[in-house]
Amino acid sequence: LILAKGLSLGSSYGTAGQVLTSGGGVNVANTWTTPTTGTVESVGLTHYGDAFVVTVTNGSGPNVGLAIAAKSGAAATDYINGLGNITAFPTLDNYVDWKLQGDSGTNQDITKQTVVDFAGGTYITTATTADTLTINHDATSRTDTTSADAPAFGGTFEAVSSITTNGTGHLTAIDVATVTIPANPDMTAASAGAGGAHGLVVPSAAGDQLKFLRADATWVIPTNTEGVTAVTATAPISSTGGDTPVISHDASGVSAGTYDSVTVDTKGHVIAGTNQGGKGGTFTGSSALTDGVQGNLFTLTRANTGTLMFDVWLTSGDNTTESICKRYTVARSYSVVNPPYNKLIDTGPVSSNDFAVSFVGDATTGVICKVTPSGTNQTISYTVIVGYDSVNTLTVS
Repeated sequence: LILAKGLSLGSSYGTAGQVLTSGGGVNVANTWTTPTTGTVESVGLTHYGDAFVVTVTNGSGPNVGLAIAAKSGAAATDYINGLGNITAFPTLDNYVDWKLQGDSGTNQDITKQTVVDFAGGTYITTATTADTLTINHDATSRTDTTSADAPAFGGTFEAVSSITTNGTGHLTAIDVATVTIPANPDMTAASAGAGGAHGLVVPSAAGDQLKFLRADATWVIPTNTEGVTAVTATAPISSTGGDTPVISHDASGVSAGTYDSVTVDTKGHVIAGTNQGGKGGTFTGSSALTDGVQGNLFTLTRANTGTLMFDVWLTSGDNTTESICKRYTVARSYSVVNPPYNKLIDTGPVSSNDFAVSFVGDATTGVICKVTPSGTNQTISYTVIVGYDSVNTLTVS
């Protein structure tokens, strides 16, 4: 139907059910005509799956229309899946509830939205976090107790002899044993033909406080009632004797002091001691002296009431190629002051390692031998033979 722009065509009485039809040209008038009834040749419809059956029918009457019908071919127990296909519904287990059963007590029915409490028992604690149920074994504390028991011989006491645990470490049994203390036998006395046996000592009676227990199981006083009465000793050990002796070491044959030589007996005890000096004899010694410096080699001292008469041997051994030796005879008369009589009796070869000797003395101190090395430091050794004086003591230093 084409209507010219700006044109309109009115309808007249008796044109109901007609349609305005184009005249076919610009100058041809449009007319009201009754449409011819026909059929629908095709309908564009795409359907996936087998859930529905689609039918298309034409309408009738003055208003021709198109009717499209969709009908499901599924049974009442089927369902349509995501692909649009008819599918048999799976067999259900007809769930009603689930059962809660413990080691004891009555079984419980657990239905929808019923809260189940997993309660811990003795030493068991439960806790939930997110979707997890944690069951913990509680830590336990142990309290130890002690008891005292003092059974006599033949008495009893109880003690734990063993305990039994299961595989998880829980105590399942305990054994308590009754222990009996055996009776202790008395001491068995020894005899001439057999030894005794250990046991309880035979009790002592009143008045036995000074007695001794013998091997024959009797309390007696020893045969020798006096005990030790005396201790004897041999020199250099002495004893005062008696039942409380005093043991002492005998005094030696010398006074307390320092000695150059001592005399001992066969037991090693000092019985005499002497120093250089006395009343005469032979004395030796040496002294290291510095070249050109006079030093004292030895000093002989005797009381001014006595006389000194001595020979002196002097040697120098420091030089490896030659040594010097000298011999003097020296005399100091009673109350004669310095210088004493001295004479060089003999001398070794004189060389650059010689040494000078002088004797200095007075009536009080005696005689000093002074030596001055020449040419080198030297160690001068001496041997002195001093005449004996039966009255006056000699001191050598």
